[in-house]
Amino acid sequence: MPLSPATEPESPDDFQPAAKPSLDLSRIQFIQGEFAPFLEGFDDAEAPIRVERFYWIHDRLFLDGWSPQRIQQALAVTEVRGRIIAVTSGKGGVGKTTVSVNLAVAFAQCGRRTLLFDGDFGMGNVHVFAGINPSVTVLDVLDGNVGISDALIDGPAGLKVLCGASGISRIASLDSRQLDRLAGQMCRLAAKFDIIILDTGAGIGREVLSLLSLADEVLVVATPNLASNLDAYGVIKAAHEAQIGANFGVLANQATTEAEANVVRERLVNCAAQFLKLSIRDLGWLPRAPRIESANQSRRSVLLSSPNSEVTRRFRSLAAAFLPDGLRSESESNSPSQSAAA
Repeated sequence: MPLSPATEPESPDDFQPAAKPSLDLSRIQFIQGEFAPFLEGFDDAEAPIRVERFYWIHDRLFLDGWSPQRIQQALAVTEVRGRIIAVTSGKGGVGKTTVSVNLAVAFAQCGRRTLLFDGDFGMGNVHVFAGINPSVTVLDVLDGNVGISDALIDGPAGLKVLCGASGISRIASLDSRQLDRLAGQMCRLAAKFDIIILDTGAGIGREVLSLLSLADEVLVVATPNLASNLDAYGVIKAAHEAQIGANFGVLANQATTEAEANVVRERLVNCAAQFLKLSIRDLGWLPRAPRIESANQSRRSVLLSSPNSEVTRRFRSLAAAFLPDGLRSESESNSPSQSAAA
């Protein structure tokens, strides 16, 4: 029988066990498996916090009779972390990584502590567009060679980057245990940042949906190409069926005219509303711009190579669309005609 609310510690932050008894091995294994996302990602300095959390879970589960679901809900409330934005797409080649890198730079230039994570497992190329030659990648984290905090690399405009591996087949299909462990480490790491940009792989694979489940916001990138539209809707549908509770938005990219971009945005917004009963945000559009291609080829963000360009203003306005009330960026003072999020 659970304790009364007056004596029952509702949060692991309120719990200080009088003693730490030795535990049954089967209980240890159950807790480590069931609550892995909440127990992973602590660095050496935070090891005592992990121990206290472990005993809090044990006592709620085996002494007070809490269900695992109730414990997970209580733990989730205590997770203080930055805003996670996942950038995804139904198919490759739509400019998803370009959007991720430039959006991250825009946040960093606004003074936000920003992390850019290359979640395209096996075919990561964030480091290419960010101008980084990584000595350590997420593969080293998964292999246990380094902690996730030690895998972060300095990126443009002061942001931090967790680089993906490229051309490594075994990382392209992680099992659920590896994904859970990485998710736990990401949640812990997110407490140190204001904004986290997840550049996911394309499609609806397990790895993609796992990253989308971490996000507060999902930005779906699509081009005027019909197949891109259909696949973008497929991602939204799959995430909705997986009960991913993030806010969804669509960005039309590589459009030659605003009218062409409007077709993409209206098609996805209307289909989601009609067939999924899901409201998704229209995040505007980005043009097919030679400046972007030139910046990519030179391995620089267009915000750094062309700081006063129209496309740079659009990226800054797109970033402003994700800032909560009271946290305004100077990009919001741009006219509506310049705003990618108008």
